[in-house]
Amino acid sequence: MRTMSGGSSHATDPVLFFATPEEWEKWLEDHHADATGVWLKLARKSVAGPDGVDYRGALKAALCFGWIDGQKRKLDEQHWLQRFTPRRSASRWSQVNREKATRLIEEGRMRPAGLREVERARADGRWAAAYAGPRAATVPDDLRAPWTPSRRPPRS
Repeated sequence: MRTMSGGSSHATDPVLFFATPEEWEKWLEDHHADATGVWLKLARKSVAGPDGVDYRGALKAALCFGWIDGQKRKLDEQHWLQRFTPRRSASRWSQVNREKATRLIEEGRMRPAGLREVERARADGRWAAAYAGPRAATVPDDLRAPWTPSRRPPRS
């Protein structure tokens, strides 16, 4: 793990880089209960090399410990920063993260802190009320129609 300075608008949130997913998981194991958040340095897809943690793996590990992803920021041409924080008590669940959490539970990877967040969400209705997210959004026909090119030939 490397701690870096700068890049964070939250003075108390360090910028961290982990060479392996296991290092990120170990950090979460040691700090999930007392840290308020971190900015995780992630390599862009276009950057070759086996080192570092990818976004998907980072998110799965975070969910296991009751944490969630947040803001994303550009760092440089090769890396970006993703903020991870403990899930707040009223935090809404996305359907995507609900499905990931369900798989992590089935795989036996979910940790007690993550299970507590799932159980809280199930108990207060946030689990059932998970939102679809922007990828599932569609434009209603009445809004799309004025922007759809006409298939009729131009009048002469």
